[in-house]
Amino acid sequence: HSLASHHEEILPLTEIFTVKADGRRKCRFVAQGNLQGIVDDENNYSPTANMDVVRLIIAVAAARGSRLASLDVSNAYLYGTQKNYTYLELPRGHEENDGSKIWRTRCGIYGLRSSGKTWFNCLDGFLKEHGFVQCKVEPCLYQKDDLTLCVYVDDVLFTSGDENQMKEFIKLIRSRFQVKVQENAESFLGVEIQRRDGKIFINQRKKIE
Repeated sequence: HSLASHHEEILPLTEIFTVKADGRRKCRFVAQGNLQGIVDDENNYSPTANMDVVRLIIAVAAARGSRLASLDVSNAYLYGTQKNYTYLELPRGHEENDGSKIWRTRCGIYGLRSSGKTWFNCLDGFLKEHGFVQCKVEPCLYQKDDLTLCVYVDDVLFTSGDENQMKEFIKLIRSRFQVKVQENAESFLGVEIQRRDGKIFINQRKKIE
């Protein structure tokens, strides 16, 4: 969009460079949401599972002897749709970044104060649409038949004694989102998960080292 006759708030973008655990280098454009004007932060709260819930899922898997899997939704925030448009400066290096044009989007751009809530609402609606029931006291815990899962932003840990249900859930989630799946979870949120002799052991050895 042209800047001519434009009176909306325009936010700059910044680049965030990270190195993933497997050595991959990643660059993400992030809106400088700290420069947003008046925002209703009370309605932008987005719940995340605490470690007690994560340990609960692991304990359920250990007690049942069931498989424990996890998935990571790629670029999760971009699946969310904001109520209003956000206007952004073009990033540095863009061929049309001459100061005359801006981007207009309703995607949940990383960095915006409302993006976490927008993404959570997107995933929550999808799960409920397909029969999952949300726990009344722990909003990041869901159940459907024998499958139990918890959500931490874009990471999901889940278990079920029904192997077909595990496969169907992975197929379902892939039908809507681009995800990376650990069929047998070896780690989750920095917690290493190991199974031996019918038991599950967890540690955070890498953080200590």
